[in-house]
Amino acid sequence: MPMEIRSEALEVENMVQFVVIQYTQITHRIAFKSLPFPLEDALTHRVKGSQYTRLAMYIGARVMQALMDCTDWQTYLVWINDFHQQIANIPPDPLTGIEELANRLDALHTTALFTFMLLSSSIGYSLYRRCMPIFLQLASKFPELWTKDSAISILHALHARRFEITQFVFVDTITALIFGIAPLLHYDTSFHDVNQPRDRSFEFLEWIYSCPPMIVFLLAKINSSRTLGLNGQADSNRLAHLEIEEHLQKWQPTTEKDEDSSNGVVRLAVLECWRQAVLIYMYMGMCGADSVDSRVQTAVRQMAQLASTVGSGSHFEGHLLIPCFIAGAAARKEKHRTVFYSKIQASCSLKLAPLLLGRAADFICVLNHLWHGAASEGRPITWGDYVNSRFVALPLDINI
Repeated sequence: MPMEIRSEALEVENMVQFVVIQYTQITHRIAFKSLPFPLEDALTHRVKGSQYTRLAMYIGARVMQALMDCTDWQTYLVWINDFHQQIANIPPDPLTGIEELANRLDALHTTALFTFMLLSSSIGYSLYRRCMPIFLQLASKFPELWTKDSAISILHALHARRFEITQFVFVDTITALIFGIAPLLHYDTSFHDVNQPRDRSFEFLEWIYSCPPMIVFLLAKINSSRTLGLNGQADSNRLAHLEIEEHLQKWQPTTEKDEDSSNGVVRLAVLECWRQAVLIYMYMGMCGADSVDSRVQTAVRQMAQLASTVGSGSHFEGHLLIPCFIAGAAARKEKHRTVFYSKIQASCSLKLAPLLLGRAADFICVLNHLWHGAASEGRPITWGDYVNSRFVALPLDINI
C-alpha cells in the first residue's frame, strides 16, 4: 500500500476535512433528491468511524479532485488496486463483527465503483465481484435476510439495517441487467411485506441513484426469471409479469413538497423513465417479446418523450443513463435512438455522473454495435440480440 495513503502518514483531521469537502461538493452535484439530514455531519461521522472507510473515501476524494481539475488521475489507479487487494485478501474470521465487515464491504465497493468510472465497466465489474465473500460474511450476521433454501430475500436486503447490504444487491441487480448475465447471488424475489427501517435509510437508493427500492426489486425479479431461462428452467410463476405490471400501475412516485416546481417535474420524469424501462425489460427479458411488440414500442415512445423533458446540461441527465440504455436497446425509430443516444452521451460530459451506475462510453459502444448490426434499419430484435452485442462490444473478463 503506497505510503501516501497510510493513515499514520497523514493528520486524520486534515484528511477528514478534505474528504468531507470533496464528497459534499460532488453529492450536491449528482444527488437526485436533497438529503433529509445534514450531509456534512453524516460524512464526518462516516469518515471518522473506520480506517477502511476513511482511506477508501480519501482515495475517492483525490480522484474526484483530479477529475474536476482536469489533472492526472492515473496515479490513483495503483492506490485503488493495492487498497482493494489488501482488504479482499483478509482471511475470513467468524468472530469479525458487523461493523468491521460493513466497513470493509463499503471500502471495497467504493474502490470498485471508481474503477468502473476510470477504466472500464469490465474491469470495474471484476473488482466488484471480489466484494461478494465479504458481503456473504456480513449477510450471515442477519438471519432475516435468508430464506429456507439459502437464498437472499431481495426485499429484506433492500430494507436492510446496514446500507452496505442494500448497496451491494443494488449494484448486483443493475450489473446483471446491463451485462445480460446472472446475478452473483441467488435471490428470493417473492412478494411479501417487509418492516421498513424507521430512519428511512433504505431510501438512499432514490436520494442518490434516482432508483426507488421497488424498482430495484422488480428488476431483480426479471433478472431471476431470465436466469432460469438461461439455465433451461421455466419460471414457476407464469403470472409474474402480471404482478409486476400491477405494482408498476399502483406505484405513485412523489417529490418533496417544498421543492422548486421545475425540478419536481424533472424528477417525476426521471422516475417515470424508470417505470417504462422496467416494462421494456419485462416484456423483452421475461416475456420473450421482440422490439416490434406494440407494448415495447409504446414504452419506448413514452420514454423518449419523458427523456426529452430533461434539459440539456442538467445533472438529472446522468440519472437517465440506465433507463435510456434499456430503451435504446429496444428503439427502432431513428428519432427515438437520437434522444436516447444524446442522453447517454451527456453522461460522458458529466464527469462524475458515471460514478453512479456505470460508464457511459461503454453503453454507447454496445448500442452502436446493436444498431449497426442486428437492429440496423429498425429490424426487430430480442433481448438476446442485445446481450450478443454486449458480449462483442463489451466483453467481461471476470478473471482480472
